[in-house]
Amino acid sequence: MEVALDENTPAEVLRELALKEKSAMLLSLYDAYPYSETMPPQYEKSKSILRSVAKNPNTLPDILKELFDFECCPIEVLNNIALSLILLENPSFLEEIYNAYPDSYKVFGMDDAPLFFQEWGVYNENISIRQRAALKIKSAFLLEVCAKDDNPRVRTYVAINEYTPGYILEKLAFDEHKEVREATAKNFNTPKNALSLLAQDKYVDVRIGVASNINTPEAILKMLAKSKPKRIRETIAANPNVSIKILEILLKDKSGSVLTKMAYNKKTPIHIIRALANKNNYSFHTNLMINSQTPRDILESLTSDEYDS
Repeated sequence: MEVALDENTPAEVLRELALKEKSAMLLSLYDAYPYSETMPPQYEKSKSILRSVAKNPNTLPDILKELFDFECCPIEVLNNIALSLILLENPSFLEEIYNAYPDSYKVFGMDDAPLFFQEWGVYNENISIRQRAALKIKSAFLLEVCAKDDNPRVRTYVAINEYTPGYILEKLAFDEHKEVREATAKNFNTPKNALSLLAQDKYVDVRIGVASNINTPEAILKMLAKSKPKRIRETIAANPNVSIKILEILLKDKSGSVLTKMAYNKKTPIHIIRALANKNNYSFHTNLMINSQTPRDILESLTSDEYDS
């Protein structure tokens, strides 16, 4: 550990140490998989050493790239005091280390991710990088910047982001692109007034998004439960937060697929489960047998049932 922290340690020594400890870390993780719920001691020891190497200003750029792996030490790499000099010599260095790993976009959402890196993602010329930044960043200010992006996919990722505040989602509910509004309809943070607006959207997929949202108020779900497209009613029947009153309304639905969704929903109360069990329908019964809320006596009854082919 002292060698990794020492700013006088030669770059080649740091290289050898980094490659050795990263191999040890990955090997210990492989040996523990899939039986251990906690990381093995060797994994934690190696990762601690690698973090020190990542902080060391003598660590060479190619080793910093190796350590930017999301599972390793990306934050330490970004906070290395020598990074500014590296960027002067190679302005593309951030893009190089970002593109080295498929999970690099997750760094945008890490609590200690430096602001300059988040801004690099938000203002990047590469649309793909802007999209990924919009999906993960937690800064309300930067999310607001992304919400104004000319690219609709970037705005869609803002609408998907679980940290996007309600006031931004309210604006996105009026977006001209259906995909943005659909993502907004599904976001748990979308305010009730915006959900009410989206529940009346001309596109079915947007209304389905509202129907699937566990925070959609009962009054809105009740209104959507009367919708002609059965996909909307199916989605409400499967909503894990749907009220019993609405399920009782949907129990009268003429579409078997709606009742099939209800039979699988763990929110479905016992009296509706019994009603579905009394219907001679294989799909209802199959889902009731999967549903953990189905009482034992009903399960035993369904198990002994015989169906016509």
